[in-house]
Amino acid sequence: MIVMIRKLRAGQRARRMLRQIILCSRLIAGLLPGVALFSCDQKDTPPNVIVMLADDMGYSDLSCFGGEVSTINIDKLANEGARFTQFYNGARCCPTRASLLTGTYAQQAGVGYMTAHWGEGAYQGHLAGDVLTMGEVMKANGYTTFHTGKWHVGNRKNEQTPSNRGFDRSWWRQGKVHYFDASPGMIYLDDSTWTTDDPGYYLTDYTGAYTIKFIEEAVAAGQPFFGYVAWDACHWPLHAKGEYISRYRERYGIGWDEVRQDRLRAQEKLGLLRPGWKLPGRDEAIPAWEDIPRTDRGRWIEKMAAYAAQLHSLDENIGKVIRKLEHLGIADNTVIFVLFDNGACAEAIGWRDQGMPGTPGSYIAYNMPWANVSNTPFRSYKHFVYEGGISTPMIMWGGGVPLAKVDAMAHIIDILPTILELTGGSYPGADNLHALEGKSVLPLLSGESETIHEWLFWEHEGNRAVRYENWKLLSRFKHDTTYFKRWHFPKDPRDQEWELYNIENDRTEQIELSGQYPERVKIMESRWQEWANRVGVIQGLGSYDGKRLKENVN
Repeated sequence: MIVMIRKLRAGQRARRMLRQIILCSRLIAGLLPGVALFSCDQKDTPPNVIVMLADDMGYSDLSCFGGEVSTINIDKLANEGARFTQFYNGARCCPTRASLLTGTYAQQAGVGYMTAHWGEGAYQGHLAGDVLTMGEVMKANGYTTFHTGKWHVGNRKNEQTPSNRGFDRSWWRQGKVHYFDASPGMIYLDDSTWTTDDPGYYLTDYTGAYTIKFIEEAVAAGQPFFGYVAWDACHWPLHAKGEYISRYRERYGIGWDEVRQDRLRAQEKLGLLRPGWKLPGRDEAIPAWEDIPRTDRGRWIEKMAAYAAQLHSLDENIGKVIRKLEHLGIADNTVIFVLFDNGACAEAIGWRDQGMPGTPGSYIAYNMPWANVSNTPFRSYKHFVYEGGISTPMIMWGGGVPLAKVDAMAHIIDILPTILELTGGSYPGADNLHALEGKSVLPLLSGESETIHEWLFWEHEGNRAVRYENWKLLSRFKHDTTYFKRWHFPKDPRDQEWELYNIENDRTEQIELSGQYPERVKIMESRWQEWANRVGVIQGLGSYDGKRLKENVN
């Protein structure tokens, strides 16, 4: 099927043919066993769509991207579908979610920073009224819609809840993250407070269970469905089941240096690394594992084992959803997207907490040394715009999606346009709405095009970046040393404003080229500035400058 698709004539005909193949492919199905395809008797039924977003996970955490954790269910999706190796997010949870939901940049969606209200417009802290969510768009196209899990782009106070933004059903969390606690006010079912006295309550399991419940309701009603499943895993705190922690404790006894090298070797075998890339050493702020006192190593091991156990539970629940789709007979008519909201998190949450990582009474993160492992082979972390902060896996499976490794760059803003093309849907046109900024990724799968973006842009907490073809220009926030001091792995201030990298030759961002190409820097900086003005960026402000930002805006 892949060969056949790639022979299609370029242009609109190729895209129409791809959609026809996706919707009616009984004659082709025998040519490529194992690829999920729609059958002809379903040709009048638009595909169901599920977008799954995981939280705070690095590029190499999945075993299909080099990790050691058993992610057999996610691997199934990757091994039978399309694996995107150069997919970009918004560097942080809220901006990514706003962009994913709306197909626009986070500033246009009203969530340029987080959920704090720092004035109207780009930094108001909740979804804007001049953008539409996936729920609203898909509902307008005849789908029943549901959301489960983390929301984090609005709340009941500002009336930006899932129910208010296009989702027919929702089981959603707001406020403090806790995997073992479902106290009133933490979870909502539609617009009502939800709680349970189940002693076995675990947030990831219940997110999976309500996802299945809403799928069953849609199928019973005979309607195509769109689901947005935003798992809290693997966001801190490190809360996990003891039996899963036990599976991984021994694995991490070798320390972060050896685990990272194991991941690098696995990525080389998977073809994720190019021979010319210079692989970075351990983050300079992190000590070697052998320099960690033996009396301290056990706690570090427990942190990573608990993190792995969280991922194990996430994968287990994704498997339950897949098996439910198969049991209901709709797996062949369902497309699943799996992606992350940002790179691994280096924050030092709970560094004074003496509780055992993984247990309900603790509230701890795994911190920079293990985040450096999760982001293998890239540098930096969540918050920042190096590849470790903004580049994470994306997997697309089902409904005729071909087996493929896609190396072209794509972005979270592209998911909604892709869904519309897959389903034959349309985006409402109105003068009071932002147009979609993203583009469908289907041309990358059909062979019609080798790229869909010439330019992409980022701004978060004063960190800036722009991609132009294979070139990337970025700028660290000038006061970001504050973060690293708080995270207990201090770093030196930046020594220059802009850094330039050739991503094709140096995706690990080791060879800085701004001195060799000053004119390219000027052009890309100018283009970034034009974008920033267009979407409402307020420049030079980090998260600890909220008071100053609010004063500037008001």
